[in-house]
Amino acid sequence: MERIPSKDYGKNKAEKFKDENEVYLPSELSRLVSADSIQKNVKNYPEMIRDLTEIQKERVDKIKNILTKIPLIHTSSNEQIAKGVSDIIPLDELPNDHRGHSYKSDRSLGLTKYVFLNWGMSDRGHCYGKFVSKFSTNLLDDERTIVTPMDIGQIVLADEYSFDELELEKKQRIEDYYFKYIVSGKAWKEIIARRVLKELEAGKHFFLLNSSYSLGEIKHYGSVDAKNFIGSFPVSDLRENFRFLYEHGFAFDNVETEGVENRKRIYEQCKIDYKKASGFWKNKLKL
Repeated sequence: MERIPSKDYGKNKAEKFKDENEVYLPSELSRLVSADSIQKNVKNYPEMIRDLTEIQKERVDKIKNILTKIPLIHTSSNEQIAKGVSDIIPLDELPNDHRGHSYKSDRSLGLTKYVFLNWGMSDRGHCYGKFVSKFSTNLLDDERTIVTPMDIGQIVLADEYSFDELELEKKQRIEDYYFKYIVSGKAWKEIIARRVLKELEAGKHFFLLNSSYSLGEIKHYGSVDAKNFIGSFPVSDLRENFRFLYEHGFAFDNVETEGVENRKRIYEQCKIDYKKASGFWKNKLKL
């Protein structure tokens, strides 16, 4: 395990956000992601090179406060995790017959040493398990947490080749679209808050979620302690989670593009007060 010390970003606009987290990485990943890159990757996000006014900075802070109320989520069929009495164990620490959703390419990067979580929106369907467990966003401030905008399998299809065995073109894609966008959880909160603000300043009532990766793929190095558990709900009934997200200013892209009658039906099923929900950010940020 390599401990990566935090450093200043240098003389660029991104230095206005200072990530003081020290980040831990497995040796398999740290040989490919330099110590400096975890910090410098922040500038690869357009939101982070944007100059903000004092009012905008205040609004970003308020948005980050709201984001702390949106739990991190993990889907599995483990009832003990769903009851909050068991830690979440990374794949590498599970019995050999528990393969999980990983391949040799994942293992060669040390990704099987992480617990994977989504933020806000869960994976739909039962392929990942029967229960959605909710965890505190305090994990984002943990020095063992890193975030990427997407799963590595969305960049290069996971297979039974190690990273070193991949074709040069595939390696380059991973470098360009995965390694260069790895940031700490603390930095990710700032990125998402600025992203939300941009949408709201463009006149949107909600920040739209279009997939379980809309708020990133959260990766925690090592077990996630059960003390971070908040609650759970079955994958078969996501209505309560839908309502919670709408009530906190987040909506679903596929719902909002439905016809009027279908939208009304979904709002009724989930008991969403759309008029009240659509004014959430306006009231919180005084827009």
